[in-house]
Amino acid sequence: MMKRIDPTLQNLVNSELESGEKLQWSGQPEPTRLAKGTLPILLFAIPWTAFACFWVTMACTGVSHMHQFGPMMIFPLFGLPFIFVGLGMLSTPLFVYRQAKRTVYAITNKRALMLKASGRGKTVVSYPPAVFGDINRLEYASNKGDVTWTPGIGGAMGFPFNSSSLLIRSRYSGNIATPGFFGIDNPHDVEKLLRQLADTKKSEPQ
Repeated sequence: MMKRIDPTLQNLVNSELESGEKLQWSGQPEPTRLAKGTLPILLFAIPWTAFACFWVTMACTGVSHMHQFGPMMIFPLFGLPFIFVGLGMLSTPLFVYRQAKRTVYAITNKRALMLKASGRGKTVVSYPPAVFGDINRLEYASNKGDVTWTPGIGGAMGFPFNSSSLLIRSRYSGNIATPGFFGIDNPHDVEKLLRQLADTKKSEPQ
């Protein structure tokens, strides 16, 4: 059931395994689907950025016509932060796509893991069986889907991915509100493994 993933990310998962811990599943989110999830931001960013550029252009034209090339030149600069914000929103799909390519999910006999590789190291979030509340599955075309869970008592923090989690939506990479595995293959099988993992805590003697 384990689909081949990027060897570097697979090694990242293997390096996290503790003594006696066995890998049961690993997978990556579908970059294209997650990037498509940022479409509302992209649609909002287009008129935002266009208007910001228009405003700065008109402000520069007005100052030029008034021949006020002194302190008045500061006036058009007030629009630059809005342009930068717009450019940031326009680049969101690419940012999410690249984040997904560097992300790997894993399930072992002891916990669920979310890992992200970066140039400076890695980010790892671990979910032991005790934190699982309700486990939910959303399936879509091509046998792909999302598996999310509601943190139980003492639930762990979500994946500090972004900055989408970044500024996109809470779904991506899972944040505090909705941790989970997104855009994965065989979500039904992954849900089954998570439920089995959650049941290991219930079966332990109190």
